[in-house]
Amino acid sequence: MRNRSSLHFAIAFLAVGLGWTAAACSTVQARERSTPLPITHLTLYDSGIGQFERQAEVQGAQDLEIHLTLAHLDDMLSTLFLATDGNVKVRSIEYPTVNNLAQARSDSALGNALSDENGGVLLPPDVEGYCKALTGSFVTVTTTDGRSIPGTVLSCSGGVPVDSPEGKPANAGPRIVLVSETGALSWVPLSQVQEVTPRSVREQKAMAEFASQLGKANGFSEVTVHVRTDAGSTGKLAAGYVRQTPLWRMAYRVTPTDKGLRLQAWAVVHNDTTEDWTDVGLTLVSGLPQSYVLSMASPRYASRELLPMDDGQNLFPQLGARTPDGLLYDWSVAEGVSVSSGAAYVYGGGSGSYGIAHGSASARSVSVGSASGGMADSSLLQVGEPAVAEMAAPRVEAEIATYTALEPVSVPRRSSSMVPVLDRPLGGSAFTLVETSGGTPTCVRADNSTGLVLQSGVATFYVNGRFRGQTLIERTEPGDVRVWCFGQDPDVSWAPREEVTTAAKALQWKNEALWVHELRTVTKDYEITNNAGQPRNLAIEIRHRANGRVLFPETTTEGDSGARLALLACPGRETCRQRVTVEEGVMRVLDPSAETLRKLAATTAIPEGQRTIVSDALPAAQEREKLLSQASDIAAKASRLRQALERKRESLKSLPQVSGSYPTLDRMLADILKAEEEVEALVEKEAAVQEQAAAQADKVAEALSAMPSP
Repeated sequence: MRNRSSLHFAIAFLAVGLGWTAAACSTVQARERSTPLPITHLTLYDSGIGQFERQAEVQGAQDLEIHLTLAHLDDMLSTLFLATDGNVKVRSIEYPTVNNLAQARSDSALGNALSDENGGVLLPPDVEGYCKALTGSFVTVTTTDGRSIPGTVLSCSGGVPVDSPEGKPANAGPRIVLVSETGALSWVPLSQVQEVTPRSVREQKAMAEFASQLGKANGFSEVTVHVRTDAGSTGKLAAGYVRQTPLWRMAYRVTPTDKGLRLQAWAVVHNDTTEDWTDVGLTLVSGLPQSYVLSMASPRYASRELLPMDDGQNLFPQLGARTPDGLLYDWSVAEGVSVSSGAAYVYGGGSGSYGIAHGSASARSVSVGSASGGMADSSLLQVGEPAVAEMAAPRVEAEIATYTALEPVSVPRRSSSMVPVLDRPLGGSAFTLVETSGGTPTCVRADNSTGLVLQSGVATFYVNGRFRGQTLIERTEPGDVRVWCFGQDPDVSWAPREEVTTAAKALQWKNEALWVHELRTVTKDYEITNNAGQPRNLAIEIRHRANGRVLFPETTTEGDSGARLALLACPGRETCRQRVTVEEGVMRVLDPSAETLRKLAATTAIPEGQRTIVSDALPAAQEREKLLSQASDIAAKASRLRQALERKRESLKSLPQVSGSYPTLDRMLADILKAEEEVEALVEKEAAVQEQAAAQADKVAEALSAMPSP
């Protein structure tokens, strides 16, 4: 392993910082030598960011170059730190100016002309539209016959009437109208225009950048950051920064053995940068540091208040067709434009200096560790020992786990690598799981005895050198027990017989309800048939409530997610039997009926004081039920009378309408009136009995409220 402890970064950072201000004020510098600032160590986090460390020996004035893409320039500027183990003085850090779309548009007359009122860009569908957008620009028009006509674009007309050879008016088509420096006008048909070139160097550059902005609109362009040192510098300079990186992931290989399990872990690392990683130290960190996407490289402008002039003078000086106020309100600079990966970039037009003399850099620590290497999978998987070795030094630091590679790793640009980081035995065994849901998956029980956090990743399982399945391993802390299932066992079938018994143990009167606390015993008799010719290790999954326990078998092992496992071996072509008994403490609400109270009073497992209270409440409960029975009988009698009354009313409707006395009609009316009186009396009696029953229910509740605590 490399020994780089001589770089005391945190202390030496002060030395570098003190040298910046003085170096920035120096006006005479020795000739600089341009050399790369190579990557020496990488710390990759599982949250998708990476800390890049670069180091170089410095002698005198040097231009140390850092090559990266525009998408990651802002990350570097916001997180950059510098440190030295000697006397290195950094006087400036320079990088290309980065313009966003609004800034590129505002710098170009063409871009400004193509902008709509909302700050967007409208691209015309034809040449005439672009010609109109160039109005006011000083250009040179090159025609198809080789002429070069300089002038300012005055307009782009839709057509000029001319006389045809036959003497009839005709339209010559759209023309560009130019005004020369002497004021002469020239009409050039657009059909003869081969090229329009801006004469102003500034406009040439602005138009090129605007077109580049519209064409690229991404951050894949490469840029160079220059770290410039003072002439008197000597020693080693370290530069570090944080940027977004591809997620590193784990790929596991799990092999059951006679002594347990063997776990191999491979870290999948991707180099998405534009430079090769050559002999780079690598540290993989299982942690979630917080990070943001910031826009640092592009210029930002503050809004300024526009003061009106109330002196009666004209606000629109005659500067042609446009005025400063018109120019002010015809375009706007977009604020808050993201310069993250995939956003719009344009750069060039001079260099911006990252303000070292103003303290813009922030101090950070460097992850110091060894380098790493990788090996390919062996094709002789079924023969001998695994042909890989553990290539990382793992350790736990507070809440995070790190894997520092033991050998240098070299990953070409835009390439990926697999680094073997673990090769450890694990406690556990392989078995067929008899699930409570009815399945029979093939699984292993693994006890994470590595002392490390196992990152989430895909695990591939091999038995006797043959692929047996895959599963996703969730993040596993040290000491956690997990059951990883990776396939189904078609040779194992089973069917249980279940018996459930309950026994009341205590009572409680709570929230105007009678709660009974019971011991619930569930017994399952499993008949498991192994149809294979080979013996099977079986594990019966046992689940129960949190307030529960396994009574039988007496020996079980810890499973996953709170389950217990009953282990047994079943020979081939045989049916094996296993009883499982679980006891749970449950409670439920009971209706305090006379029958319920009678049974509870006779249950000797309930404390005597509670049974006494139940016995005291029993007479009122019996009287309540008697009254409820009476009320039910009264209600039934009233219902029968209502039905008879309805039949009489229907019969009354069928009698003929006659004048004078009609005895039959009189008798029917009298019967109906009598029946209505009887129904009304029964309703009143039922209500009275129900009221008496409610009073007895109150007596039951009053008696049970004296229930002592269980």
